[in-house]
Amino acid sequence: MAPPPVHRAPERSTAPLDSDFDGRNRRSIPAWLASAVLHATLLILFLLLYQVSPRGASPETSRTGGIVLVRTDHDHTVFLSEPTTASSQAETASANAAPAIQAALPEINTTPLDLPAALPSQESIGGSHATEILKGTDALLSGSGPGKQLKNYQVETSVFGVQGTGSKFIYVFDRSTSMEGYDGVPLAAAKSQLIRSLNDLQSTNQFQIIFYNANAVPWNPNPSQPPSMMFGDESTKAAAIKFIRGIVGRGNTRHLPALQQALRLAPDVVFFLTDAEYPQMTRAELDKIKKLNRGTSINSIEFGIGPRRTGRNFLTQLASENNGHYTYIDIHRLPTN
Repeated sequence: MAPPPVHRAPERSTAPLDSDFDGRNRRSIPAWLASAVLHATLLILFLLLYQVSPRGASPETSRTGGIVLVRTDHDHTVFLSEPTTASSQAETASANAAPAIQAALPEINTTPLDLPAALPSQESIGGSHATEILKGTDALLSGSGPGKQLKNYQVETSVFGVQGTGSKFIYVFDRSTSMEGYDGVPLAAAKSQLIRSLNDLQSTNQFQIIFYNANAVPWNPNPSQPPSMMFGDESTKAAAIKFIRGIVGRGNTRHLPALQQALRLAPDVVFFLTDAEYPQMTRAELDKIKKLNRGTSINSIEFGIGPRRTGRNFLTQLASENNGHYTYIDIHRLPTN
């Protein structure tokens, strides 16, 4: 008898299982990969946000608040605010530093200048002139030192503040009796100003001095020769100063002959000084001066008593008609020894 057949369970194919397992493997994402993707996404977002934010901005500083008041008008708004704590502290620090700064500065000498109580009263007609500032009683009687040297051997000098510029100068000074009045102050002051002006001259400049009353007497160190222009070297000026100091006042006054002598020597500048408003030069005499003049500037210096009372006189006309300057000196205000 044949043995009964053995029933076996049919073998299952593994192919469907393997394909199902492979499908599940393809559809699922490992945890480490998901974490990596998440972190990468966050990093990208952070970088995008960093690029959008402003760079280079300075850190915000702490500020102190204050009360701000606003006033509105018809046309505009005005902001009124109380000082902040920071500004108040700055003002306090500045106030505290002021004494220290003041102490560090050098001390300023506030001693007042020693000026004379009375100065010459001066007026100018025919042009401007430099008014002298007297620094003491003896300043008017002292020399001024070398004058301002200009081109073409010219120099600038002055008498009682009236300036003259040139290379040849003549001083025509009144020496009548009235110039010795008031204890000789007018003549002494005139002589001192003349010496002062001579000290301005250089050896290349020329000069002449004519003291006059009723007669005109030029300085002439060589009596055997006619009076002429002299060079301003030191020895010649020393001799001229000796002559000036020996002059005394006497006699009456005649203006025309002295001015005529001066103009015949053809100087660049004449300084004409007198205290004699009377006798005045006539119109005819003034015309003679204008006709004789060949380019000389005539500066007039008038001595008087008290403030000047008259308007134009022959001295102002003489200056204005001959390219010169005029000034008035109050004798009462001249310094005395």
